[in-house]
Amino acid sequence: MMRKCFILLLFIITMMACRQSDNKLSVDISKVNIQPVRIIRYDQALFSINLDSLQTELIRIQPAFPLFLGGDLNDTRNLIRIREYLLNPLNASCFNEVNREFPQLQPVEQELTTAFKYFAYHFPEYSLPQPYTYISGCDYQHPVIYTDSVLLIGLDNYLGEEFPGYQSLNIPMFVRSRMIPENIAPDCLRAIISSKVQPPAGNMNLLDYMLTEGRKLYLLEAMFPAKEKENLLIGYSREKFQWALTHEKDVWAALVGNRLLYTTNAEVITEFMMDAPFTSGFGKDSPGRIGAFIGWQIIRSYMNQTDAALQSLIMPENSQEILTRSGYKP
Repeated sequence: MMRKCFILLLFIITMMACRQSDNKLSVDISKVNIQPVRIIRYDQALFSINLDSLQTELIRIQPAFPLFLGGDLNDTRNLIRIREYLLNPLNASCFNEVNREFPQLQPVEQELTTAFKYFAYHFPEYSLPQPYTYISGCDYQHPVIYTDSVLLIGLDNYLGEEFPGYQSLNIPMFVRSRMIPENIAPDCLRAIISSKVQPPAGNMNLLDYMLTEGRKLYLLEAMFPAKEKENLLIGYSREKFQWALTHEKDVWAALVGNRLLYTTNAEVITEFMMDAPFTSGFGKDSPGRIGAFIGWQIIRSYMNQTDAALQSLIMPENSQEILTRSGYKP
């Protein structure tokens, strides 16, 4: 009987902790009033112009796209540059596939509208950017570019892992697995959040890097609180994410046991924080960036154990203090 009571008590405590953590993310956005997101298709506007009348056509669409066509269209050099961009075989192939895969973007617009509502709820002081789409030439390292007022979405970075263009560019398979339509909205919010979160000043150790990435991931989670998105937020496959969950305790034991948390050794930091197919030392089944995953779990624990406001994660705090107050113990 005592053993049953103990198990029941442990279950109740665990569920209460989960609910407390979820409560900071499960907010009511029904009264958040923003304009529905409308993504402006620069890619379609540009690639549909008649190359025989390039200058005339560019001047026609220039008022709608000053961000892209702000240069002097009477300058022959600018016209040559744009013509070469449009005739580039990779860009042309990407656009044709983008036009087939994304004839319209209503599902993405709806998902972004919901995510922007969460962002506006938590950060009403920030303005929401206007999204545009363009062909980036498969710039997979920068799939979304954010400035204060716009989001530039390279739609050619979301054509699916089997797109032949990715293979011809020798993009690694672990990267190609993320180049899917489901990642468009998370990548948009990731770009915004990454620009807001400030790292600690000075020479950063591994724990500093881990918690900086952890803060970003927790804020991103706040914009996509549905649990089915968890693996996408960190860019893992479901299998890699499950590995991270299963081996969280082992990774933490290795970090603590080898006294790595406070190292400033660049090689060690790279090993745990670099985007890679796996983390050396943990086998090929492990995911890369395992330090970011652990940092995320520490921040989750910190937010669960304290009354810290979500907005406080924008600014850096003492990493050791966060770790201590988190009570993190996988």
